[in-house]
Amino acid sequence: MDEAFADLYHRHRSAVWLYCRRRSAADRADDIMGEVFLTVWRRIDQAPPASEALPWLYRICRLTVANHWRGTARRWRLDAKLSAIKVSPPISLAEHVMVREEARDVVRLVNQMRASDAEILRLAAWEGLDNTEIAMVLDITVDAAKQRLSRARRRLADMYEDTHEMKQHTAPTPEAQEGGAW
Repeated sequence: MDEAFADLYHRHRSAVWLYCRRRSAADRADDIMGEVFLTVWRRIDQAPPASEALPWLYRICRLTVANHWRGTARRWRLDAKLSAIKVSPPISLAEHVMVREEARDVVRLVNQMRASDAEILRLAAWEGLDNTEIAMVLDITVDAAKQRLSRARRRLADMYEDTHEMKQHTAPTPEAQEGGAW
C-alpha cells in the first residue's frame, strides 16, 4: 500500500500540481494538491496501476478543486452577509444599567397586566410572532389579534408612563443630593 501510494505520488505529483495550479488561486494550489493526495491515500486500494492512474487522479483533482470553489463561494456569501450587518457602537455602563432597569420595569408591568394582555405581548415580543401567527396561536382572527395587541401595547405604555412619572416625582433632585439628603 505504501509503495503503491509512493509510486503514484512520485510519478504524478507534478501533473497534479499543475492541474491544481491552473484551476485555483496560486496560494491554494499546494493545499489542494495535499487534499488530492490525502484522498488518494484513503482510496489507494481503488487506484489503477500508477502507469494508468493519471485520469483517475485528474478526476480526484477536479472534484477537489470544485469543492474548493464551492467553499470559497460560501465564504464570499458569508462575508457579504456579515458586512451588511450594521454594528451599533457599544453603550456605556450607565446606558446599559438604564436599559436593564427599563427592561425589568417593563417585565414587571407585563406581569401585572391581565393574563390575556400579557400573553399577547409575550407572543409578539419574546416569541417574535406577527399578527397572523398570534391569531393562529390564540385561535382568533388576524384582525382580532391586531386589535388586541394594539390595545395591550397601549395599556402597557400607559402603565409605563404612570410608573415613570411616579419615579420622577420620588427621585431626589440634584440639590437634595448635593445637600446630603441622600
